[in-house]
Amino acid sequence: MGGPPPLPRGPASMPPQAHHAPPPPPPPQQHHMPPPQQHHMPPPQQHHMAPPQQHHMPPPQQPHMPPPPQPHMGAQHMMQQQSLSAPVPQQSAYLGALTAIYQGERTSVNKEKFIIGRGRQTSDLTIKDPNVSRQHAMVEFQNGVYYMVDLGSTNGVEYQGQRVTRKAIAEGDVFRICDHDVLFTYR
Repeated sequence: MGGPPPLPRGPASMPPQAHHAPPPPPPPQQHHMPPPQQHHMPPPQQHHMAPPQQHHMPPPQQPHMPPPPQPHMGAQHMMQQQSLSAPVPQQSAYLGALTAIYQGERTSVNKEKFIIGRGRQTSDLTIKDPNVSRQHAMVEFQNGVYYMVDLGSTNGVEYQGQRVTRKAIAEGDVFRICDHDVLFTYR
């Protein structure tokens, strides 16, 4: 029988130890996890502090200013410009529609300032009478309305027996300048 001698069993057979130390802890277990599946997820939201809201005031509005007056131009041209740029109130007449009738003769009122007087070169309707001023009265076209205006004459302008300094002209109005009647019509 010739093999190695049997190993002894039991406490007496253990080698003597100098210190009794606890056994070392087992190494941490590493679990083998499959790689995470990639899902298409939105990036995590970042929480930022929003700046305090500021109240935005609209810029102050400039008041609507009409265009500056143009150098003197014909009233018809001005009316055309007004009708293109802004609504125009309903007008009772338009330049050129009024006719003055004096001693049976018709004269078209075709200016913004139509002068009536005795001065042949300074008036549009001439009345030959020394009591009529050179520039006695004016028919003025303003804001779509014709007016009879006394130009500070000595003897004045009368309408229905009353002296007037300014009066809107209606269809068929008759104005007396000294002893002369001037009829106005829109027909």
